[in-house]
Amino acid sequence: MGTRTGTGLRAAAGAAAACSVLALALSGCGGGDRAPDPPASGAALSPYESVDRAAQALRKAQSLTVTHLGKAKGRNVEIRISLDRHGACTGRTAVRGSGTYEFLAVGDRRWIKPDSGSLPSLGGGAGGRALPPGVAGHYLAVPPGDQKLWAPFAQLCDLDRLLAQYDSLSSGLGVLTRTGTDRIDGVQAVKYHSAAAVDSDIYVAAEGTPYPVKIETLTGDGAGTVWFGGFDRPVEVSAPPAELVMDPSKLPSTDSA
Repeated sequence: MGTRTGTGLRAAAGAAAACSVLALALSGCGGGDRAPDPPASGAALSPYESVDRAAQALRKAQSLTVTHLGKAKGRNVEIRISLDRHGACTGRTAVRGSGTYEFLAVGDRRWIKPDSGSLPSLGGGAGGRALPPGVAGHYLAVPPGDQKLWAPFAQLCDLDRLLAQYDSLSSGLGVLTRTGTDRIDGVQAVKYHSAAAVDSDIYVAAEGTPYPVKIETLTGDGAGTVWFGGFDRPVEVSAPPAELVMDPSKLPSTDSA
């Protein structure tokens, strides 16, 4: 039985895939036994200590921007999110074959903007009627307390939950070696290679706070690249124009009876 408020807007398949592949990418450096820390020379940190320090710095960030390019079940996935610890969040996910979603959150108000390719997923796919074409390009206002519609995006807009996936970076590093330096988006970074069950390259800022600025997962299901930036900068999010907002409760139900 369907409800008009729910409108069959089940956890969007494309957005869920994006969440899953980002989780794999963020935790992809783990999975192998960690070699013992070699003794530090004087005040210098070992590669393991440096990556541990980067993980700790990341968990303390008050805001940031995450960009990810990778694959989920053979489909290209692109994710970009800017968020803070005060409920501000703006992002975009694109999964080949499942369309694109934009999403916004300001405090307890949330909106989702699907494109035409994502309507079948939001409408329940083959299990329900597709949403009206006119929904594409408009923002669906998530009803207060509606966890079902927002579920695929909730972990992307929760900084603690998002970064908790990064905890495994501090374990399972396997053999970790410093392999040089590089400049990532204008930031000078030290590059570390993790040879474990999943091979990864980890880039840590060489100046200022030692944030990780790039993680490239080279093997495994989570293969792809994650960039981190915008640390502790304001995340500016405004409610979309009223004329572009639709009320999901007024859309036809797509749940099967």
